[in-house]
Amino acid sequence: MVNIGGGIAVFCIAALGKFVHKAEDAFGLHPPDPGGVHLAALYRYRAELFTQQFVYWFDANGAALPFGRSLTYRFAQNCFWSACIWAGLEPLPLPVMKGIIVRNFRWWLSQNIFDRDGILTIGYCYPQMYMAENYNAPGSPYWSMKSFLLLALPDDHPFWVAEAAPLPALHALKPMPFANMLVQRRAGRVTAYPAGVNQVPGHGQFREKYAKFAYDPRFGFCASRSREVMEQAAPDSMLAFVIDRNVFVRRASESWKIEKGAVVITWSPFPGIEVTTTITPTATGHHRHHEVDSAFDCEAYDTGFAVPNFAPGYDETVENHSAEAHCDTLCCKVSSASDEGEGVLIKCDPNTSLYFANVRLPAVKYAIAKGHTVMDTDITDIAEK
Repeated sequence: MVNIGGGIAVFCIAALGKFVHKAEDAFGLHPPDPGGVHLAALYRYRAELFTQQFVYWFDANGAALPFGRSLTYRFAQNCFWSACIWAGLEPLPLPVMKGIIVRNFRWWLSQNIFDRDGILTIGYCYPQMYMAENYNAPGSPYWSMKSFLLLALPDDHPFWVAEAAPLPALHALKPMPFANMLVQRRAGRVTAYPAGVNQVPGHGQFREKYAKFAYDPRFGFCASRSREVMEQAAPDSMLAFVIDRNVFVRRASESWKIEKGAVVITWSPFPGIEVTTTITPTATGHHRHHEVDSAFDCEAYDTGFAVPNFAPGYDETVENHSAEAHCDTLCCKVSSASDEGEGVLIKCDPNTSLYFANVRLPAVKYAIAKGHTVMDTDITDIAEK
């Protein structure tokens, strides 16, 4: 599995390649490999394949898709491209790879990632401990230094004089079966719709980092403080069930498939509740169709992306069956497509979002009756930069 959050794509490829190489040697599947020629060719081949999908995870503004754990490694996200250039690989033209690297560095340097002494902090877009892993330490953010492999290039390398080029033309929808997700591109933006959970329990907030319905580099996502109240759970881009005053979301997908530009998932947030969710990307966001079979009455909140409420131009609107939060650069509206449910705005606890210290979360609250319930929700999201 590739972990974009940790920016360790190239190292995952290398580690797996080394394992396969040793296994082949052990079982006599190929002759000895003097100088690692076979292994080097394997790495290069895998890098070419990996590029065809990895490029989709980068926004035109330089940000990379926030998804998975080890996110505090930050701009290590671009180390794969640095390694390709250092190794003499061009799975994309050199100016395109330079553009991805340069824009990613610029995006990160515009975030609040240093303390007052200029030291990288644990967090993502600002110092934030809720999203940290149990293996993080003060030195963990310095895994991002892997991206500076570029400094090993000679002074006369073409990289130094190449113009930073924009991203190439990409498909509007890109199925990624090995990552169990469908990726959407809109005007330089990227939104990922994960179909299955790629991580097992054991690390903090794996639901938040792998199991949301949508991830987007313009909005980021929230990591919950607790599941006791909705404000602390901050369950953005989820269908969150409230049972006995506790919040339950998708933990793992029981089954999933990507077909005809949609993601179909079956999952259970709690014993006695079974859900089938179909996510269909649209020109303005995405549509969710939920079919819920419940053994008891409860409530469920279908939520969108969180929006910073202290940002310039912030305003919010709640109507009968919809809720909207927007600022000068971001807007998210959640509305019932069947004029059911109640529009609400959730005041998430401070420091739950990986991007912004304070956010509001638009949602539609549905009453789930014992038996079969069908819900249709439209998520409209706009991001100017």
